[in-house]
Amino acid sequence: MKKTPGPVGAPGWLLANLAAMGFSLMHTIADFGVVFGSSPSRLDAQQSVLTVLIGLMYTWWAWVLVRAVGGSRSGLVGLMAFNVLWVGLNGVTIIYCLPPCGSVPFYGDAIHLGTLILGPLAAYLAYRALGLTPVPSSRLAMAGNVVVMVAFLAGIFAVLAWVAIASQGAF
Repeated sequence: MKKTPGPVGAPGWLLANLAAMGFSLMHTIADFGVVFGSSPSRLDAQQSVLTVLIGLMYTWWAWVLVRAVGGSRSGLVGLMAFNVLWVGLNGVTIIYCLPPCGSVPFYGDAIHLGTLILGPLAAYLAYRALGLTPVPSSRLAMAGNVVVMVAFLAGIFAVLAWVAIASQGAF
């Protein structure tokens, strides 16, 4: 009888690399001040919380990617959630300055258009792959992936609102 390949336990090197990727991302965000630039010191708490949330979200994304590559249907659902809710919604921000947007360099328009197109496309391809995956999966795990993505977004939006309030001096 032929065994169907499926997900296997993650070796230590994989878990360590995922953690390293998350910490590296947090470090990069903190060093380059992607969100805050040269922020006043009164925004240190918000910058720290946002850095941790985004780092954890990207680590989760890498984990569901690894699970999907291993044949997990819940991993594919996690990729769909990430692609629609994070990648696609980042592209939707193009409505605030349609191309050619004079307030950002050309690559800003390219990034917005790329995420607007690639988020839904990647989600669709993951959806199609669901039908090709012979490995059964728990509906709870699938729903959990969507809930985790929504929770990360809610946390990120809450911190951004906190930043907006703090920036207006209503800290």
